[in-house]
Amino acid sequence: MMRRLKFLAVVLLIALVSLGVYSCSKDIDIKSEANSVEFRNSTVSDYLLSKNWEQGSYLTFSSKEEIAQTYEQLKLFASQGETTNAMMDAGIFNPQLDAWESTKNNGTFMSMRKAYELYEYQGLESGLNPEQIKGIPIINDALAALISPDGLVKVGDEIQYFSDLVYASAPFNLKNRLREIVEGGDPISPDDIKSGIKLTTRTRTTCSADFSIQINHNNNEVFVNYTGSSISGGDKSIVWSVENGASNHKDETSFSHKYSSIGEKTICVTYTEIGIVKDTTYKYHTITKDTTYKIPNTGKDTTVQITKTVRVPIVNQIKKVLCSDTQCKKINLGGCTVDFDVTIGFDNVVKFVDKSSTKYGSITGWQWIFGDGETSTLQNPEHIYPCDKCFDVTLIIFSNQCPGGQESVSRQICVSGTACCDKNPQSSWKDQPHPSDPNNKKIEYRYDMGTNWDWLFDQDFKAKIKYYEYRKGGVWPFKSTKWRKTKGLLDVDFAGDVFAKDEEGCRCILPRSLVATPDTKYDDAHTFIDYLSASAFGTDKAHWMKDVSPVNITYKVNGVTYLVQHCQSEPGFHCE
Repeated sequence: MMRRLKFLAVVLLIALVSLGVYSCSKDIDIKSEANSVEFRNSTVSDYLLSKNWEQGSYLTFSSKEEIAQTYEQLKLFASQGETTNAMMDAGIFNPQLDAWESTKNNGTFMSMRKAYELYEYQGLESGLNPEQIKGIPIINDALAALISPDGLVKVGDEIQYFSDLVYASAPFNLKNRLREIVEGGDPISPDDIKSGIKLTTRTRTTCSADFSIQINHNNNEVFVNYTGSSISGGDKSIVWSVENGASNHKDETSFSHKYSSIGEKTICVTYTEIGIVKDTTYKYHTITKDTTYKIPNTGKDTTVQITKTVRVPIVNQIKKVLCSDTQCKKINLGGCTVDFDVTIGFDNVVKFVDKSSTKYGSITGWQWIFGDGETSTLQNPEHIYPCDKCFDVTLIIFSNQCPGGQESVSRQICVSGTACCDKNPQSSWKDQPHPSDPNNKKIEYRYDMGTNWDWLFDQDFKAKIKYYEYRKGGVWPFKSTKWRKTKGLLDVDFAGDVFAKDEEGCRCILPRSLVATPDTKYDDAHTFIDYLSASAFGTDKAHWMKDVSPVNITYKVNGVTYLVQHCQSEPGFHCE
């Protein structure tokens, strides 16, 4: 009788497996086939990370002050509590943040933080290796809880867009135009800028829009020559705005233009560089496999059908804005024109070259006001500034051709000598295996030396670390193996100096030491914050680095050092 009951129990168990009730069946041979297995419910995964600019898919705040206050509250939520495996199995990844998000947009709001947590959990449960899962673009959990999966939030009458490469904002009625720029790869034009669209890139790709002007005051004709970043090779463009805000002379590097009237004129050029990046989507098809098992104590075999979903990648080419820059210059037609060029050299030595002109007659004198209390009456002076800072420089020329006998122009120049390096570099997610057990333990890590959004978010140094183990599980004869995010004693140590502005506003003057490490966290993710500044908005909290002061970041799990990053400035501050 007992043997018969055991036999019936085994048969029942096999029946449940064949119906997909017993979860271990979906993990058979995961390690050997990890590169081909994708989420079983692919439509849910596609939905989680889908792009959606429709109103209601993102949050709306009345003002910058309101979102700043909310952000401070969410920073506190993000640092509290511990998430267990049982909570993650129930779809809870941070109880307080989850509860806060569930009250937004009538309970329909899905934040970037929650979407990527669910995406990662589903992928690991499906048997994927960690390197097959895209990491969240923004590692600041408080910020990621405020924005939609595609990086949107509405503040007042502006739409804000956050991504790994670009931060942008626009008046709400220009939301569709903003989408064309950041997702469609359209170049941003002077008219876009005049309409209130702003775009800042966070990549090492830099570009510069610049041009020179020669003026013929006898017939009000200007000769324009483009001197900015090269437009040869790749998808690059320049767009000019010469008269009445109209965009003309597109992609011309030199041209002449005759004005119909005298007076002050403004000429602008915008340089835009577009890059092609890969965007992978997937098709899915089902594979059914018969597996034979021995029924214990019977000597008989039974066959179970195992069903898996296999993905087939489809690689699309997507256009992205790599960088964009606009330069505008004012000229005066008739009378006299005052202008100058600036060359910033090493050790804050700046050379000024007078480019002023008159329609008739000559210039009889020059007065330079350098913005740091010093002046000069030379035509082409050289000046050494005391520190890395932005200064307002004014040139006054004297001539009987100028109204009132003189004319002036002011321009801000930013001095950055050899002592001061780039601010706010960031990394993408990277893998690091265990030093002595690379096949069964690994971490994912990422650092961010701050954000570009000084008006709202803190500039704290952050590093995030995730710990994974290759585990064996299941009940005989249905044992399975798969990677899982797991708990561990996680350490992120910063060592080195950063530099801030002094009371005079000079950068790289006040050293601030990043010492030791915060308390070790027994958690599945770790964010280091050094709290160098207190205010959430209204304060410039940018931190700068020096060539001679490298910063080291050490990642540890359970006392084992996985990686030490050496961060220095060659060229631009970055970590190896």
